[in-house]
Amino acid sequence: MAKKTLIEEKWDEEETQPRAPTRVASNFVDGKWIDRVYGGDGKKRLLQGEFGKEYKGKLEEKKFRRYRTGIDGKPVSVYWQRYTHTADGRWFDNSGMPCEKPHHTPKKADIEEDDE
Repeated sequence: MAKKTLIEEKWDEEETQPRAPTRVASNFVDGKWIDRVYGGDGKKRLLQGEFGKEYKGKLEEKKFRRYRTGIDGKPVSVYWQRYTHTADGRWFDNSGMPCEKPHHTPKKADIEEDDE
């Protein structure tokens, strides 16, 4: 049997040591591991929990109309906010953080709309 070279010995050592999964540090919020959406430009992905296992289901983006109010509480303008939702019913805001399902806000009569 031929003598192993130094590099072959090193490879053998590496193969026997199990690698710990990489943690997704930005998924640790308020003392617990969360699911979070990352990406943009049609390349969104959902990383789930501590080790960031990627969600294989469908991610869909939806826009909801929101109304900005002034200090006095009166409506000032309208804007659109984007949300991502999964096929299994989870919702994420435009920063990728988990949130409740958004609701449609009815149009207020005294606002001028500027579609963006």
